[in-house]
Amino acid sequence: MNPGVPPQTPVGSALWGADLLREVAAHTPGGSTRDGIPRAADLPDDTPAWKAADVLGNGQRIRADDTVPFALWCAAHHLGSLTDGLWTTAEGL
Repeated sequence: MNPGVPPQTPVGSALWGADLLREVAAHTPGGSTRDGIPRAADLPDDTPAWKAADVLGNGQRIRADDTVPFALWCAAHHLGSLTDGLWTTAEGL
């Protein structure tokens, strides 16, 4: 994937990356998990997975606020490729 260039997205899906994350945050109930989603949206598109996991959490604490923002960040930047999204997630562990 070329960061900064929208991937092939599902038909009818106009949002990806930071825009998608902001939309998800707007529909997420308040709390620490929701607070992490705008932080994910604020990361530059070319942020390495290890750095995103360092900032957002990678699930080691076994809590939603330590898992969901990074998982959403991975998904939002790889809408066109499940394989790439999974590899990016693994790179952050």
